[in-house]
Amino acid sequence: MRTLILAAFVSALRVSALAEPCGNDATPEQLAKAVKEALQQKAPLAEGRLVVPTAEVAQAIHRAVTGAVFGHEEIERQRPFKAVRSGDFWVVYGCMPTDPNLLGGVAVTVIRAQNGEVISISHGQ
Repeated sequence: MRTLILAAFVSALRVSALAEPCGNDATPEQLAKAVKEALQQKAPLAEGRLVVPTAEVAQAIHRAVTGAVFGHEEIERQRPFKAVRSGDFWVVYGCMPTDPNLLGGVAVTVIRAQNGEVISISHGQ
């Protein structure tokens, strides 16, 4: 999963790098080196600090990943989002839309607080 997150991050860097040069764009070799070094780390931040320390950060991750999977418009209809800490994890979900013409459930994301790893993404029917 860590590799998947890093691959997505590197892909995002490449896409943003293709959009506009910023004067210090990384080369493919530099990106590969960054990924290799990241995979050798035991924790993403020193001193045991959490990558996802607050509900607001967890909600931002939820919004980004569920929007990419299920569509940003669908996820925005589920606002406001609720993030609840459960042990070492954040469980984030939206609210049911009040429109009686809409059917279905809400997106739910489980995120590891220590490193930001997305453990699970689901959507009720």
